[in-house]
Order: sequence, then structure tokens, then C-alpha cells
Amino acid sequence: MTLESEIKALEEQKENLIKRVRKIKDEVIPILAEDLALFPERELRRRFLNNKQFAESLDENTIRAIKKEALEKGASISKKVIALMQEEDRWLAGVRFEGIGKSFAENTVLWEPTQMACDVVKELLVSFGFPDADSPVEYKMPTWFIKGKYLPSFAEKYWATIAELKEVSQRIQESTEALGREALAKKWDSVKPD
Repeated sequence: MTLESEIKALEEQKENLIKRVRKIKDEVIPILAEDLALFPERELRRRFLNNKQFAESLDENTIRAIKKEALEKGASISKKVIALMQEEDRWLAGVRFEGIGKSFAENTVLWEPTQMACDVVKELLVSFGFPDADSPVEYKMPTWFIKGKYLPSFAEKYWATIAELKEVSQRIQESTEALGREALAKKWDSVKPD
């Protein structure tokens, strides 16, 4: 096999791996969209349950208002986060990271937009006077089934595909460099001294 044909085969393999990443993205995005919409209400509920004295001080109307606003803002922010997470470059950025991850969060370029959902939670915590409003808020990849799908298995497939993509890209680079050296050697060898 010539270097040219090897590079061509590797480029085809790379394109197939990129298609596989797109397929994973297309399956994961709807799951994340649903979960991100529920995240603010879920996080406020968790903090409500962990702050007994504060929780007991709230009447039903206040709790209803908290839940309503959390669900409204969750639906809104989910759309914004997902719009950014749809960008293919964010998914392909996984090649920049060392090792094989266990969560999509380990691709910080991909996961960065989820911070907007955390910011919404922070705003709600402050606006409703939660006592732990200054403590960190983190959106973690769901580790339970959503719509019958399990995100950790998609993350595992994603990172395995990214590892293959890194390897193929490295081989393309090495073969391209070898082809360049081969061309230079031919140029050198073709010139006859006077």
C-alpha cells in the first residue's frame, strides 16, 4: 500500500469516526435537553430538603412560586444550553483531552454551557433567600435512565470513539509527514551534481 492510499484510507476512517460522534451527539442531546430543563427545580428541591429550618418557614404559595419559576427558567435555559451543545466542534474537542473519560463533563469544552443552568439555579437560590445560596452549584451528567437511555453508556462510547479518532489523526499526521519526506528525498535524489 502506498502512502497516498494509506492516507486516503485513514481519512475515510476518520470521517466514519466523526459520523459516529455525530450519532452519539444526536442521541444524547434530547436526553440532556429534558434533564437540563428539570435541573433547576431538582436542585432547589434538594436544597429545600437539606435546609429544614428554612423549608419549614416557607408557605405553600412561596413553594409553588419557587417550583413554577424553577420549571419556567429550566425550560428556557435548557434551550440555550442545548443550542450551544449542538455545535459539532464542542463534541470533537474531546481529542484535546488526555485519557478516556467516564463522563461528558470531562470534555470541558462540551460541558461548559451547562454552567448557564447552574447560574440560573444560583439566581433562584438568591431571589428566594435560600440560606446556602453562596454554595457551589454543579450540573452533573445524569447517572439514571432518561427516556429509557443511560447516559454513562453513551459517554463510554463517546470516549472510545474519541480515542480512536485521536489515534487515526496521529497516523494521518505521521503518514503525511512521511510522504513529505519521501517527496523531498525524490527531489534530492533527482538532482545531479555538475
